[in-house]
Amino acid sequence: MRRNTLIFVLLSSVGLLSCTKESEKGMALNTSERHLVKITEVNGMTTTITTLTYNEKRQLSTIKTGSELTKYFYTDDKLTSMDVNDGYLNTVSEITYKDNYPSKGVTKIYTAGVLKRTLNLDYISSLSQTGQINIFETGSNTRRHYYEYDNANIISEVEIANRAFINYDFEYGEKKNVFFNASIRWPLAIEKFDRVSTNEILTIKTESRGVKHQRSFSYVYDTDGMPLSAIVTDTDPPSKLEYKSAITYSYEYL
Repeated sequence: MRRNTLIFVLLSSVGLLSCTKESEKGMALNTSERHLVKITEVNGMTTTITTLTYNEKRQLSTIKTGSELTKYFYTDDKLTSMDVNDGYLNTVSEITYKDNYPSKGVTKIYTAGVLKRTLNLDYISSLSQTGQINIFETGSNTRRHYYEYDNANIISEVEIANRAFINYDFEYGEKKNVFFNASIRWPLAIEKFDRVSTNEILTIKTESRGVKHQRSFSYVYDTDGMPLSAIVTDTDPPSKLEYKSAITYSYEYL
């Protein structure tokens, strides 16, 4: 009887071990996350398609819109270089870090292979966030970008160039940014997309020299809070005229 009991205990242990291994395998299979792979924007009769790819670390690797191809390069999980090329205009940016914060950057702009402009960027960071970016160019006034945050969202940006102020105010929802699983930590002033903010943008208000513009987004979400589509409304207050476009977001598990 004792021998049978011992055999039963051993078999049970083997069964538990087997289940544990299967559970570990199952957990490994569930580490994939949804990444944005395609943006389709319809504006009147024009349809613009943007495709995105990722590297083996699931970091954003390329963005292609029409003939324009953007390539991203990373070092130790930090974005250190970006190359934007449409076959004629080529913009190459390189970022260096100090104490894990962005410190310096340089952007070189080429036209038909000839260097035309060089921009030097100086990042000022505190409290783990970039509060100011200064952009210097020989023969031109310094451009400055000031950022204000609410938790992980950029809620305002002030750009000063040639003594002119451009004010941006941003409002967010409680769901996810489409780049939620491919975010970066700091604004670098070299990207067209906001990959820093955690939540989805609802409204962008822009004002410069008394001229105002507002862009609003109305989303349809999936069950995980990821935007599937959006109706975009552009207005120029105080005018009540509205211009609408539609965006569809496509994802893949990576």
